[in-house]
Amino acid sequence: MERLKKELEEWLLQQFPGAEVSLEPVRRDIKISGILAWKGFDGQEPIDRQLILRRKLREHFRQEDQRRISIIITLSPAEYAAHREPQLA
Repeated sequence: MERLKKELEEWLLQQFPGAEVSLEPVRRDIKISGILAWKGFDGQEPIDRQLILRRKLREHFRQEDQRRISIIITLSPAEYAAHREPQLA
C-alpha cells in the first residue's frame, strides 16, 4: 500500500503542478483516498474535475492499482482552504 500511495502522490504532483495532495489509507489499508486541490480546477464543475482525474489515472495506472484508489476529492484551492477551516459548533 505504501508503494502505491507514494507513487500516486508523486504522480499527482507531476500531473497537477502546484497542487496540494493529501492521501491516506482507508478500509484497513486496502484502499487509498484523499484530496487533490489544484488551481486548474477553479471554475470547473466537480464532475468535470473527476473526469479529468479519472482519465489520467486510467492512462497511467494498472487496473489492479486503480481498484485500490477509492476516491480522490478534487477541489479548487479556495474550496480546500474552506474545507480545512474549523467547523463552527
